[in-house]
Amino acid sequence: MNKFDVYGDGSVRVGRATSIASGAKIVFSKPSKVTIGDYCTIGSGVKIVCSGGDVHIGDWSTLHDNCLVLSTKYVYIDEHCWFVGESGSECIPKSGLTSLRGNKWRDAHW
Repeated sequence: MNKFDVYGDGSVRVGRATSIASGAKIVFSKPSKVTIGDYCTIGSGVKIVCSGGDVHIGDWSTLHDNCLVLSTKYVYIDEHCWFVGESGSECIPKSGLTSLRGNKWRDAHW
């Protein structure tokens, strides 16, 4: 499946060959943009919440199951980044985050 459930006013761009699991959602409480690059993987239950801040996820990056992304200013995730929670816990990138190329984050709450 390559489609998010989208709620609210905002724009979504998804690159080629990106895999989006069922139950992935984008919620716009204020108009924003979400851009996801090519060859990304978005896990089941991932939720991206935008309150006026744009979200960019670079090529080849992965948000594993149940990650929660919160953006009031911006979230910029560069290429080849990997976000996962240990033992099914959440990984929560928050507004103002810039993740540089190739970073791996586990059980992170910012």
